[in-house]
Amino acid sequence: MVFAIAFTEEPAFAWEGYGDLHRWGFTILGDDAERFAAPLGYWDEDAYKAQWKQGVQRLVDGAETSCLITRMEEPGDGQVAQFWELYRLDDEIVAVHDRLWVPDFGGLQPGAVYEAVEPYRRESEDGVLLSEWRLPLSDFADYLADQS
Repeated sequence: MVFAIAFTEEPAFAWEGYGDLHRWGFTILGDDAERFAAPLGYWDEDAYKAQWKQGVQRLVDGAETSCLITRMEEPGDGQVAQFWELYRLDDEIVAVHDRLWVPDFGGLQPGAVYEAVEPYRRESEDGVLLSEWRLPLSDFADYLADQS
């Protein structure tokens, strides 16, 4: 299995032709690849990359939970954020869930992103099985080694 998160080589673009600049990024989770559009109005590329490295480092260093932000807007009433929640299930396996943060939850402060990760559960509050990827912790350590 493999884990990666990065921006593509494509240049920044205006969302829907007139909005804030965005960059296409991708996440590889085992056999699956997910593409995302990261807005660059509040965070720039370096801020995303630094958070990804920090989020993975926390996990590798033993934190039970962490996250990787793929969309961060300025905190406020209309803020939307998106991130991958990471759950260290044991010394070898990490579960990964996609999470959307919407204004109903209140503002998400960049310094408090790790506290926003909900406790691990396999089902939603409605009893629906959540989409989940399971990857070896070693894939995350390999990602860090590639960032050096």
